Amino acid sequence: MKNTYLMSYFPLLAIILFSISLAIKTQIELVHFLQKSGIYNGLLEFFSEGGVKLSLTVLLLFVNFMVFAAL
Repeated sequence: MKNTYLMSYFPLLAIILFSISLAIKTQIELVHFLQKSGIYNGLLEFFSEGGVKLSLTVLLLFVNFMVFAAL
């Protein structure tokens, strides 16, 4: 099947972009919270800083995408 209507992809694109932006903002706030509570230093003993931030961002992206797609 071919989708002939190009504008029908706009809602999906909007959900993806909004999910990415909200995931990045939430990841920044979550890293600050983890640093204040002392958990972030424990995570850095096992994983690299980029790995922790990337995994948090991807996890939050999937959660946000599922929530917004359900709405």
